[in-house]
Amino acid sequence: MINSQPIYRVLNQNIRKIFIEVSIVDSKGISLGVLKGYTLDGMVTLSSDNSYRRSGHLVMVLTSAWDVKKLFWFNTKARLRIGMKDFLTDEIFWFSLGEFAVKNMSISREMSGNTVELQLLDNMAFLDGSLGGIITNEIRFEAKNNIPIHEAVKTILSSVGITKTSVEPIMVNNEVKNIPYNLEFPEGTVISEILKSLINLYQGYEGFFDVDGIFVLRRIRDRKNDISLYKFGKDGSKLSMGNIQNFDFGKVKNSIVINGYKDNYGVQVTYRCRNRYSRNDMVSLSLISDAIKGDICYVVFENKSYIYNGTTWDLLNFNVTPVFNIENIGIKPLVIEDGNVFNLEQAKTMAEFYIFTNSNLGEEVNITTVPVYGLDVNNKITTDELGDC
Repeated sequence: MINSQPIYRVLNQNIRKIFIEVSIVDSKGISLGVLKGYTLDGMVTLSSDNSYRRSGHLVMVLTSAWDVKKLFWFNTKARLRIGMKDFLTDEIFWFSLGEFAVKNMSISREMSGNTVELQLLDNMAFLDGSLGGIITNEIRFEAKNNIPIHEAVKTILSSVGITKTSVEPIMVNNEVKNIPYNLEFPEGTVISEILKSLINLYQGYEGFFDVDGIFVLRRIRDRKNDISLYKFGKDGSKLSMGNIQNFDFGKVKNSIVINGYKDNYGVQVTYRCRNRYSRNDMVSLSLISDAIKGDICYVVFENKSYIYNGTTWDLLNFNVTPVFNIENIGIKPLVIEDGNVFNLEQAKTMAEFYIFTNSNLGEEVNITTVPVYGLDVNNKITTDELGDC
């Protein structure tokens, strides 16, 4: 947790003096110059649900002397930092708001000074057709070549000059997965769609650009064991001005059916996964007699979940929430039709992913706070009223 009292003190100041730095770098990360000044208007939006993790709009009056037009080009990027002055010590605390592609720019020259307005997008803009990323030749991956999915992702990124990556292998049952069938992408396809198709071959992974402009491919996981970065509390760290909790009872699904590709003979790839049981111990688990393939049981004393493979119980790599299982609340079904699921392993990982993401009430907490510039999506925080969020 960030427990620096000076940071909390600065964030809670009634009067704020804000400084802005925009470092301009080329496609290789080489610095071209730094714009300094103060803001007239602007905002940065963060989202974990959008392909753009961050986007923004900035209007700043320059206090540094640069020919702004010479700094920006099609492949230049803007690294945005915001500084807050501590009136007690005169120290300036700097927070990184991210690396951005510049979608458009305007310059206003007046007697009072030069003003620059920037429309900022996530680096994904270089891959989704906004500022590039449209392929001019067909791309084809053949299953017989046994290409690991994560290596295909790195190859695609490298082809457009993106080498700053943190890419995890896509794994199922501790096995690195290759591209399972032939994939073809015609001329005119945007690279972001190719990446999405590769990453979604097996559910449970996400790809995005982080605050430093690094493309990240990683498994989606819960945040229970993460360190809480900020405390929205009463002991000198009171950043919150109130909160609202929302619950969606319709979100809970404990029975997932995946209906995949159907061949010309009517044979369809199908898999069912159910959050069905809760038992105290492994002995009680072994006594279950009516389980079918895909049924899940949470074992209380183990604090682990197991899935029935038709013969034995296998350990899951995540926990279901027992209060939402079929024994407690009845069947809450979700049926997904997806013709791009071509094999049983894909169907199984997809079903398990939807069980994982839907074994909850979709609880949302809307917290009204002072601006906290160091906070990012998927960061864990702590509040006095709600605990960890």
